[in-house]
Amino acid sequence: MSDESPKALLELALEMAREAVALSHGWQRAKDVSFKRDGSVVTALDRAIQELIVSRIAERYPGHGVCAEEKLSKPEAHAPLKSARFVWVIDPLDGTRNFALGFPCFATAIGVLDRGVPVAAVVHEHNLDAAYYATRGGGAFRDGQRISVFDPGDKDEFLLGVPSTKDAQTVTLIRHWAGISRIITRNVGVSNVHLALVAYGGLAAAYNKRAKIWDIVPGALLVTEAGGRITDPFGKELVPFDVTADPDRDVPFLCGAPRAYEWILASIRENVRQS
Repeated sequence: MSDESPKALLELALEMAREAVALSHGWQRAKDVSFKRDGSVVTALDRAIQELIVSRIAERYPGHGVCAEEKLSKPEAHAPLKSARFVWVIDPLDGTRNFALGFPCFATAIGVLDRGVPVAAVVHEHNLDAAYYATRGGGAFRDGQRISVFDPGDKDEFLLGVPSTKDAQTVTLIRHWAGISRIITRNVGVSNVHLALVAYGGLAAAYNKRAKIWDIVPGALLVTEAGGRITDPFGKELVPFDVTADPDRDVPFLCGAPRAYEWILASIRENVRQS
């Protein structure tokens, strides 16, 4: 029986993410670019990386479930999501639109849930070759160095990660934050990288209204293991994650270092009516 400890799960995730980065370096430009029903972009590289990852999981852990952004080619090779204790949540290429348009920021993100609770995760940004990773209770790291969130003081400037979406709630909030001198908004177009940067201390907080489950599960563990908080934008807990719900549903989130999280949470509650 294969080792199912968080350490063993992370070792496999790191190995697969490194292989994904090596695979992408052989692609000079996006190939076979197409659009999905929701308007998001998919390329041949997304599919190639996902196939690499899910085939390895099926080989090593046939009793585990897989929840991935792209359609599984062999769903029967994995355990059903409703019955599997361990579920791998995979975004093979988070930031596909960046890749397709030549903007050098995209990542392979892999998280493992144990009954809905994140226990191992890696977010590997391809262009900087930077691997952020964590295990539950084991801390968060970037390339072997332990990382932690940055919590600004009451008068310090800080960076806030915001999404690309233009829904009414997001537009309202970004306009509000743009009017506060100490808040500087940033968007690299990659949800899991925003989460990794919160864990690393580059961003003090990050918000997203229309993330999918694979946009958040890998990065969520990085944030909490680095000393931060992550909930929905109104403070409701997200863990345990439900992988059996509609995969196309939005999973909005707010995360950050403790004080920054509380400041942004208060501003959301003041400016947006909860539905």
